[in-house]
Amino acid sequence: MGRFEIAEEHFERSISDHPAPAAVLADWALLAHRTGDADRAIELAARARDAAEDGGQPGPLSRVRNILAIVTPDRREALEHVEEALRLAGDDAMLRMAALNNKASLISDGGDEDRASRAGM
Repeated sequence: MGRFEIAEEHFERSISDHPAPAAVLADWALLAHRTGDADRAIELAARARDAAEDGGQPGPLSRVRNILAIVTPDRREALEHVEEALRLAGDDAMLRMAALNNKASLISDGGDEDRASRAGM
């Protein structure tokens, strides 16, 4: 709804006692990215990765690595994140779809439309 300042307040209030801090931090990173705060997005995504690694579950870590791919300005590094997100996704169809879509977008942004259309195959 475009009320980003309210969302920011909710993230700040919920992070300390939320049962899934990696998810909160990942969503917060996306908010920062969408509002143009690239440095904050990267910092929040890195915190989300740390929290997901502490949790030891591949699903949340896959989602976080996919978000790192979105907020990382270096295309090569972003592709590494998305490849790791795909590996961690395993058989989870939603996580795989999100990572494959992100991979196709990154490849397309690099100018290789043909390879982008085949990224999900």
